[in-house]
Amino acid sequence: MTSHVISSSTLFPVFWLIAGSIGKAMLISKEIINETLANGIYYAIMLLLFYLGIKYSLYYINKKVIVTFPKQSAQQSIILFSILVIATNYGLYYFENSLNILRIFFSLVLIYMFSIMTKKYFDTLDETEHIECTFVGQIIVLAANLSMFISIIVPVGIISGINPLAKYILLIIAFVVGLKTQIFNKTFVPFFYKEGEPKPIKYALIVLAITLPLNVGLYFIVINYFEKFVV
Repeated sequence: MTSHVISSSTLFPVFWLIAGSIGKAMLISKEIINETLANGIYYAIMLLLFYLGIKYSLYYINKKVIVTFPKQSAQQSIILFSILVIATNYGLYYFENSLNILRIFFSLVLIYMFSIMTKKYFDTLDETEHIECTFVGQIIVLAANLSMFISIIVPVGIISGINPLAKYILLIIAFVVGLKTQIFNKTFVPFFYKEGEPKPIKYALIVLAITLPLNVGLYFIVINYFEKFVV
């Protein structure tokens, strides 16, 4: 579930996030096209790349991954993806202090596209014999996975902001990791377990104990870093 969300979000879109932003800025600065048209083209291409990322992720799951509870996995993937998109929009709004109507529309279309494609695929799968964590356990696991994802992605953003060359190095790393999504399957906490295996709750609590203090520190670093540019 987590690997589907991450690979869908990083495999292709992450390249356009950098290259497209640079290209858009050049087109606007040289007055080749107006800003509204440039933003429209940028988001249209980004949507296409998200589509390709989702398609590849589902193809990879179909070939390499055994899905234990497809319906629950689809629901959790959609919820997690939606939370990440909404959180990203809130973060951009917080730093820019203005609403971007085109970006909000793009985000709604993106969530809809991800939901439809994910649900359609997982509805075709059969369930296997695994034990599902309790509702409270699933909340703990989801919190642990989100906290771990934030502790990974925020330092990447900080490094990219400090050293422009690091952006491209990190993009290559993200692409390689996106192709090898089994890394995420082994790293992030699962929501299901087999009978006789240890429950993933203990692992989730350990992840939270490590990543929550780290994320608090990262929060103050990001705020201080942003305030330097504002002042």
